[in-house]
Amino acid sequence: MINVIFAQIDSFVSSVISDDIPFYKTLVTKVFMLLTDTITQYNGGTGELANFELTAVLKVKMAVHIARHITQVFNFLNERYERKHNISTQMEDYRTLNWDQFRGLVEENRDGIVMTIILVNSVQKLIKQEIEKRLPTEVVKTMIDEYFSTKYSLMLSIMTTLAENDC
Repeated sequence: MINVIFAQIDSFVSSVISDDIPFYKTLVTKVFMLLTDTITQYNGGTGELANFELTAVLKVKMAVHIARHITQVFNFLNERYERKHNISTQMEDYRTLNWDQFRGLVEENRDGIVMTIILVNSVQKLIKQEIEKRLPTEVVKTMIDEYFSTKYSLMLSIMTTLAENDC
């Protein structure tokens, strides 16, 4: 019979532990009601199934024994609930969520930025190659036009005159 009482209480405590609820005094009351009701039910049927009664002394000893163990269980249950649902934990969860969202946005934008940098580097390379290709002829043309314009125009007019005379 005592094993049946312990099994019922163990089953109840296991179901409470699996739920995410805070500690309520009614949980303790329910445990002790299981103990009391089962003993009362057993003593009410004495003579039919059993030939002895469970005494009040046994009831008190079982209550003390059960109280020692459920105190630890309910303390653990309450601490777990408080750790999960207190304001600092909720703020930490909120901070973590926001940080993860921010990092996700940065990761998304980073891909676009990397592609933009690659495009800019490619365009810069093409422009540099084109400038390096055209630079010598542009420098020569500018020098002739700006610094040797009179000498160049004189040579050009002489050459033109000679070409016209030969024809």
